[in-house]
Amino acid sequence: MTRLPVADRASVGRATRRLIADDRRNVVTVLALHILTAVAGVGTVDRLALAIVVAVIVQGLLARFAQYQGHRFGERAIARLREEFVGRTLGLPVSVVERAGTGDLATRSSVDVTNVGTAVRDVLPIMMVSVVQLSLL
Repeated sequence: MTRLPVADRASVGRATRRLIADDRRNVVTVLALHILTAVAGVGTVDRLALAIVVAVIVQGLLARFAQYQGHRFGERAIARLREEFVGRTLGLPVSVVERAGTGDLATRSSVDVTNVGTAVRDVLPIMMVSVVQLSLL
């Protein structure tokens, strides 16, 4: 079996330099185009990454303020419900209040009002956001 000759490292280097020197203009054009392509791609990625970061920050801030306003609304709603409950209870005849019992009144004034307030404060915003997201899909 005959082995083909293998060039040494120096010969390969000389041949490569000669090929590049013979067509220097095209080599420079190819390199310039590849460099511009890389720079354009990186620039696009950088702009997109910056836009994503800005969008995430804005979304986080808006979500924080929306939650804050939702909690304020929920607490005001709970306060109004409790005031209305106490006002209505005080407007009832004493015999009706005595028949209802202390436990029933305490449960309604604490647990029921709190559950409604939680629904208004936490559940309602989640439902509205879900409806908007579904409508956008």
